[in-house]
Amino acid sequence: MPTDPLQAPALARAVVTGAAGFIGSHLVHALLQAGTTVIAVDNRDHTDPAAAANLAPLQGRAGYHPIVADLRTCAIQPLLLDADAVFHLAGIPGVRPSWGAQFSEYVDSNILATQRLMDAATATKAPAWSSPPPPASTA
Repeated sequence: MPTDPLQAPALARAVVTGAAGFIGSHLVHALLQAGTTVIAVDNRDHTDPAAAANLAPLQGRAGYHPIVADLRTCAIQPLLLDADAVFHLAGIPGVRPSWGAQFSEYVDSNILATQRLMDAATATKAPAWSSPPPPASTA
């Protein structure tokens, strides 16, 4: 399992969730520039003005495969097949939606969808970045 993405070999295929967001779209662009095939997953599409603006520079790029899907309900395992890395950026941003009227949607999108993605990644053995292992004990 790679420990430092800056020292890792080039990725052939990556999945980016939250790809229509500001950070996600920039990550997708950088991965495409590096020659990575990107499965770009988001539940927003070109009908959302912010998503459309973020996605516009990616349209038609070689290796760019946009998928409109909601991680709360879609079949996730097929999205992860043959992935060298999964970058999970999907969710409802900000702190304010984490209480009050949007709390249930926030929990579904940010916690339950993440759990579903992690379960699918485990089942498909999709690689994940990790921290370096602790030093070996000398005792």
